[in-house]
Amino acid sequence: MTNRENTSRTTLLATTTMIAAGLMATPAVAAEKITLGLSGFMEQWVGVADNDEDFEQAGVGGQGVNFTGIDQQADTEVHFQGKTVLDNGIEIAVNMELESDTGGGGIDDSFVEVTSGLLGLVQLGGAEHSIWQAHVASPDVGIGNQDGDYANWVITPAAFTDSAITGFNPDTGNSNKIAYFSPMFFGFGLLASYNPDTGSTATGVQTAPNESWTLGVAMEQEFGGVGIVADVGYGTLLEGAGANNLEAWQVGVNVSFAGLTVGGSAVLNDERLENAVSGTFADGIVFDVGVSYEVDAFAASVTWLRSELEGNSLVDAEDEKDSVMVSGAYSMGPGVTLAGSVFWVTYDDETTTNANNNEGWGGVAGLVLEF
Repeated sequence: MTNRENTSRTTLLATTTMIAAGLMATPAVAAEKITLGLSGFMEQWVGVADNDEDFEQAGVGGQGVNFTGIDQQADTEVHFQGKTVLDNGIEIAVNMELESDTGGGGIDDSFVEVTSGLLGLVQLGGAEHSIWQAHVASPDVGIGNQDGDYANWVITPAAFTDSAITGFNPDTGNSNKIAYFSPMFFGFGLLASYNPDTGSTATGVQTAPNESWTLGVAMEQEFGGVGIVADVGYGTLLEGAGANNLEAWQVGVNVSFAGLTVGGSAVLNDERLENAVSGTFADGIVFDVGVSYEVDAFAASVTWLRSELEGNSLVDAEDEKDSVMVSGAYSMGPGVTLAGSVFWVTYDDETTTNANNNEGWGGVAGLVLEF
């Protein structure tokens, strides 16, 4: 249910790929052909939700839909990964991620990484922008308040927009990019990425003049048992004449000590040119704050997320969302975690139409398996 691939990689990128790049110093005796191995995760959840009755009655076309009751959800990915170290010490790694749930699937991220100890890591292929891969969100041990799928339980109205919640990256998603992650120097690393085009045909012909790039810094420090991980980034999407160019800024920080972690993040989207016909904007801000505590095999967290998006400038209001989540987890063994979350969500649309507004609560529990 949770996009655990994003959750783990965004919070740990600065402490894995970039540190590995900085520590690699010993060349291999002889390079070997890449052999793929398997990893990934499976999440199976059972839960109950209660949605606003007026929203349900409005339904699609006024027919009425029941979103309240018991449901079962899943989120599964299989990762194919492999690497080789050349005789000159350069590491070549490949990564392909397959969405593997029943009734849907397909390749998610697919990229190659070239790592040199002194120069850092270059990533080529389909993946998120580098600043979003390194983004640090508020700590959560359940389904996730920033990237979680609680909208499968408390339903997002079709006319409601909270695209600011996922920051700059969804404007290009995991389309092909060139990304760079520097080695960590004194606890700091440089991030950069470039997306030449998000609208190409299969023949490589550009169908839309849009491109994007990002630049940021990731940090990891420890002072007297206090650990700090943080990021700051900027990105811009250039969509060509007549379209709306987008700028975005993001920041995130987590501070940990003796099992306690406190942190949060914010993403600000600024659309510089208004659509003259519809008045639509992507201007918005999202921020989240939270705290978690881990002791032995147990963990718990509390988080709050707030999203605001202007949407239509012709309407004197904003699309607003609040989500409060309490989560718990118990590690049953290596790669096996029993987890759960209780959450309350409100969607307040720019209009007062029942079909565009919803609020409700949900509670889910399930198994998170990592392999």
